[in-house]
Amino acid sequence: MVDGVVVSNPDARLRPGAQLLYHRHPWKEPNAPHLLEVLFEDEHLIALNKPSGLQVLPGGLFQQRTVLTQLQWRERKLSSSSAPGEQNPVPVHRLGRGTSGILLCAKTKLAKSCLAAYFADGTSIVQGKKYRVLC
Repeated sequence: MVDGVVVSNPDARLRPGAQLLYHRHPWKEPNAPHLLEVLFEDEHLIALNKPSGLQVLPGGLFQQRTVLTQLQWRERKLSSSSAPGEQNPVPVHRLGRGTSGILLCAKTKLAKSCLAAYFADGTSIVQGKKYRVLC
């Protein structure tokens, strides 16, 4: 609407001082798995069983239903007060939304830098990826 009038002409020009009102339908995030299975956890890292359909980082249509936001929520729930300088766990590699598998998340800066170096190297014996296609 421009100045209270519905405008359907895409070539219409606005005059200086005109009031533009845009109505957008409420945004609804698509459904996604919301339970994270912890396979291993210590003071440095968390290994998760990431299900297919769950996005790792916020982006596109997925802002809340992601591994990262679930980890942040989990940490807030588990620790009522974080120590100064302590950070939330963060994923150190990628798994696509349609891919299931083990996702490593660092809980400390040291773990994050070490694991990131392993994955960036590409030659580390620690990492390996196997893909299976299900038809």
